[in-house]
Amino acid sequence: MHSNLNDSFPHLRLCVAEICRLMIMGPGKKIIAAVFFPFLLSIANTAEASLTITGAVNKFSDFSIEYLYDKNNSMTIEEIDRITFGQEISSQFALGYRPGTAWFKITLLNQSENDRFVLYFTEPFWTELDLYRYEDGQWHVYKNGLAAPLQARDIQDANPSFPLQIASGQTITYYVRGTTVSSHIGEFQLYTEKEFYRVGRIKITDAFNSYSGILFFTMLLTGLLYFTMRQRLYLYYTAYVLSFLVWISTQSGVYIYLGAPGWKNALHAIGALMTLFMVLFSRELLRLKEHVPTIDKIFGLAAAIIFLCGLGIAIDMQQINLPFNIIASLFYMSLLVVAVKAWQQSYFNGAGYYLVALAVYMPGMVTMTLTYNGLISNHDVTRYTFAVGSFVEILFFSFILVNQFLEVKNQKIRVQNELLKEKDMRTQYLKDEVAKRISDLNEANKKLLKKTRDLEEIKEKLSIDAVTDPLSALSNRRYFLDNAILAFNEAKEAGQPLSLMMVDIDRFKGINDNFGHDAGDKAIVACADILKAHANETDIVSRYGGEEFVILLQNSTLGDALLRAERIRTDIEQHPVCFIDDKNIFLTVSIGLTQISPDEDQSIDDMLKRADKALYAAKDKGRNNVVNL
Repeated sequence: MHSNLNDSFPHLRLCVAEICRLMIMGPGKKIIAAVFFPFLLSIANTAEASLTITGAVNKFSDFSIEYLYDKNNSMTIEEIDRITFGQEISSQFALGYRPGTAWFKITLLNQSENDRFVLYFTEPFWTELDLYRYEDGQWHVYKNGLAAPLQARDIQDANPSFPLQIASGQTITYYVRGTTVSSHIGEFQLYTEKEFYRVGRIKITDAFNSYSGILFFTMLLTGLLYFTMRQRLYLYYTAYVLSFLVWISTQSGVYIYLGAPGWKNALHAIGALMTLFMVLFSRELLRLKEHVPTIDKIFGLAAAIIFLCGLGIAIDMQQINLPFNIIASLFYMSLLVVAVKAWQQSYFNGAGYYLVALAVYMPGMVTMTLTYNGLISNHDVTRYTFAVGSFVEILFFSFILVNQFLEVKNQKIRVQNELLKEKDMRTQYLKDEVAKRISDLNEANKKLLKKTRDLEEIKEKLSIDAVTDPLSALSNRRYFLDNAILAFNEAKEAGQPLSLMMVDIDRFKGINDNFGHDAGDKAIVACADILKAHANETDIVSRYGGEEFVILLQNSTLGDALLRAERIRTDIEQHPVCFIDDKNIFLTVSIGLTQISPDEDQSIDDMLKRADKALYAAKDKGRNNVVNL
């Protein structure tokens, strides 16, 4: 990494040096040098920037970087720094399977006020992904990828992540060196440090974790069916779902968090195991031995070969990858043909669902394979379509197995009924008992369904109660803060107006002391009703605590908020709270106003503090006032 003209861009540096040399040779050399050299220096520092960082964005993606392929894995960082890369690629790329080293050159120009960032890479399965930075006259390397234990990384994330510090106005070039037995595929993303560590930031691993949860419960279900039925069909499918679950955790890097060491061949080895169980499961489900014995033998041979391929991949025999991919592709194509035949000739009940599952699953896997091989561009759709396809596939397969389980159970019941019909009075008695038990079961199911619905209603009510103030029926402080944070971030990023109003009932203690707490409750309810009446659909109106309320006015300037605050203050002043001892009880409120300051406010807390300060100013002015800051 170079951070100045002498180190950053060697070719442009020579041009600038030559121009400066010519300038200082002529008359007026000092004046010319003083005027033009800073300008040329600015050009040199910005002309080759991969990404210009601005203050309005917290996450940067879809920018250009430079790529160089070192086929022989022999080039050093010093050699890399001296040569021209010559190939510009997108930060989200797919370059296919390459046994050599990938070098990426990323030049960042910081034109924001931030100076701390995180460079994030979306794929955790690269063996090495090391960042090089030139500082203090020497190269510093920051290790990452599967070869670097999680505890040894600067940022302990399964995906390679590097903390960067770039001063405002500074241009820095970073080099990233990567090796992998998988495809040269991935995406570089740049976050501000605050955005990267923001609670609630959505990551692709979160989606994979949810998907893994579904796979886990599916595996438990089919495993239970196996122990119930004792059929290999359910055992193979349980093993297939388990291997797919492990494969998903490998692809998303989740297994690294569990303390397991990085394994560079995991993705392909487990993929082979998953394909093996798919072969065995399909043989049993399609009943190939019964319907097409020849295909059954071919599938059996394919299973043996795939097992050997997976074993070879696991022990780092990389030359097996290509034969395995060919065999797996031939198997899936053959499986689709057999599935069509099974559907046409009704090999089993549910063959149509099996065909639909394959028809949805295979295009997703083909898309992912083409993306990994660099034959189509890498973007979120091509990269993750397989997840949708596999979800549908597993859903349909599970439905087929559950349906077959029910069919077997129903068949047993039918056989029992036929036997019962052959008997006399005892047979009739047994049939009546069965009918009675079925009726009891249906009744129990109805009761269970009703209880389930009741529980759902209770759950929904509890969810509402958790964010609602019981007295005023407004949202409570917790709801306000959760949603105000989101509204603040959206307004700040979009440059939209946002105003905050803090309302406090004047001399509320006097109402309680003079007229009782019932009158105080009525005062809070009356004030809440007026606030709701003056609120827009997008406003967030909450009881903030005691006699204090807060309103977040989205897309509202301070001037608009001031007019509404005056209307609220007047409306409350003119309407009695309640009628006690033959007289109306009136109240007044003090209101503090503020609006978002994009350059100064870092969070919603800054606005709250300012609104509270304005509220105290309104109190100091004698109450029943509106003050804005």
